[in-house]
Amino acid sequence: MGLIAPILVGPRACIEAVVKEYGLDLAELSIEDTADSRASAERAVELVRAGKAEAVMKGSLHTDELMSAVVQRDTGLRTARRVSHCFIMDVPSHAETLILTDAAVNIAPTLEEKVDIIQNAIDLAHVLRFQEVRVAILSAMETVNPKVP
Repeated sequence: MGLIAPILVGPRACIEAVVKEYGLDLAELSIEDTADSRASAERAVELVRAGKAEAVMKGSLHTDELMSAVVQRDTGLRTARRVSHCFIMDVPSHAETLILTDAAVNIAPTLEEKVDIIQNAIDLAHVLRFQEVRVAILSAMETVNPKVP
């Protein structure tokens, strides 16, 4: 759809094997060859810090490997706000794109951290040019239970 100009980061041989298996065309794509998944995470973060990429999207590496590179104090992508993540969902039965934020990174956020998490999602929606941003806070239960934060 032309929404992004991806830079694939990972071992070139692995990337090319997937491309071949699925009959894809890499002619227009950039590949950053790395030794392994940890090096891939570190390189992806470097590309964002250097202004050569605008975002990091997780591929087939473990979340802890990616997040380790993202949250490094000196070389990561920290800001003044709490780090969070978003799933962007195109649900065929729903008219609008949905953003589900922080279903995995922040286990038990404080109220202040929740403010950061929500603001991060709102900022992402603005970057994606959502006409209107509405927020719904969900819980694991249908009723308020003081034992479930």
